[in-house]
Amino acid sequence: MRKDTQTKETYGLPADYEPNETLETMDAVSGKDYWDANRTRQAFLYQYYVYVYAAELAEKRDIKTIMDVGCGPAPKLRLVHNKNPKAHIIGVDQPSAIEYCQSTYNYGTWVVDDFENPKEDMDLPKADLIISSDVIEHLMNPDKLLDYARLKLADDGVILFSTPDRARMTHEDQKTPDNPHHIREWTYRELEDYFVSRGFEVVEHFHQWPLRLVPSKALVRKIISKIFKGEPRKWKYNQVIVVRPKT
Repeated sequence: MRKDTQTKETYGLPADYEPNETLETMDAVSGKDYWDANRTRQAFLYQYYVYVYAAELAEKRDIKTIMDVGCGPAPKLRLVHNKNPKAHIIGVDQPSAIEYCQSTYNYGTWVVDDFENPKEDMDLPKADLIISSDVIEHLMNPDKLLDYARLKLADDGVILFSTPDRARMTHEDQKTPDNPHHIREWTYRELEDYFVSRGFEVVEHFHQWPLRLVPSKALVRKIISKIFKGEPRKWKYNQVIVVRPKT
C-alpha cells in the first residue's frame, strides 16, 4: 500500500493514513465482473436503509429526477421508484451493471459512465436528488465523484452519500482500510470536514444499519464478525450524509 505521492492529497484523512492502491471494483482494472451472480443476489441487503431513507426524502421534497451514481444492479432503486413512481430515475455505473439493469427493469434510464473519467456528451436532465451509496470509498480520487455529482445536480437539489464510518466499523486509530475493496474509509468527523472543505453544506448526517435486518447468511456472518471483534455497540456503522453546494 502507498500514499498518493502524486497529489499529496489526503481527502480529509490523517496524513499517516495508508489507502489501498488497487481499484478492485472496476472491471477494466480487475479483469473480471465485480457484480457477479453472488454479489448481485446480495445487493438488496446492503445499504437497504439508505434507499428507504432516499425514497422518503424524494417523496418529502417532491423530487422529479433522481440519479443514482454507482447504482450497481440497482435492486434497491425499486424502493425509490415504488414510492415515487412519477420521478424519472437515472442509474449510472460500469457496463456489466448497466447491462443487467437494462435487461431487468421496465423503468428508468440506465447509463454507462466512469465517474473518475466521465463522458462529456451525455444528454441527461439535471437531478433534484443524487444518490451515491457506498461508492466514494472505492475511488482513487473521490474529488472526481464530488465534481461529477455537482455537475449533474439541479438548482436547489441535494446529494445523498453513504459510506462506512471507520471509527464504528473498526476503530478510529486504524490507518488502513478494513475492507480490501475500499481505497479509503472515513470517520464521521473526517467525512463531514472533507465535504465542507470541498465547498458543500451538510444538510443531514447520521448513522444507519449497514445491512437489512432480515434472516440472511450475510447478516449471520456480520453478527459473528462483530461479536468476535468485541464491538457490538458499533453495529450501526454506515453513515449517511446529505449535502448541497454552498451558494
